[in-house]
Amino acid sequence: MEDNEHHRKSTKDIDHFSRIMFGNRQPRGTSHSKGDSDSRTDWFFGRRKKENEQKRHEEQPVQSKVENFMNNVDIELLFDTYDNLIKTTELYKPLFKGMAPFLSKITNKFKK
Repeated sequence: MEDNEHHRKSTKDIDHFSRIMFGNRQPRGTSHSKGDSDSRTDWFFGRRKKENEQKRHEEQPVQSKVENFMNNVDIELLFDTYDNLIKTTELYKPLFKGMAPFLSKITNKFKK
């Protein structure tokens, strides 16, 4: 009963402009519904893991975690990516060597 009276008083305290622009919102910190704030935090921060899922992951030994991680790695794709990285660096080596004199001139100007 007192909550309803408090709610009526708080909506009357809001000026007309704020009520038009923002609606009949309660000021921060006056919301008493826990479910409403949980839904907002879930939307903003994402859903929390349930405790049983966290315990299951904590109970799993480190070796099995590493094994699970390695089983999910595509070794062929990893080596292809590494090969592409090496090829790309070899292609850009002449460019970096050509730019070295210009960069050294610029750095020498700043040193003086």
